[in-house]
Amino acid sequence: MQKFDPKIEKALEKCRELDAAARLHGKKDEQFWIVSDEVGRLLNAKAKEIKARYILEIGTSIGYSTMFFAE
Repeated sequence: MQKFDPKIEKALEKCRELDAAARLHGKKDEQFWIVSDEVGRLLNAKAKEIKARYILEIGTSIGYSTMFFAE
């Protein structure tokens, strides 16, 4: 699995923990709509593949998938 900068990895893990806790306790209003790690890493790889200089993401949650582009 591709590793990112430790700060990005830490932020991603924190988001996963918050989402898992909300799901565990059935708090639908606190759940996040986040992409899976596989999808995030695919987005990162595609952005690198096309040598994207700029990325515009319009999201609906907490910016989780944006962190995959932050590298």
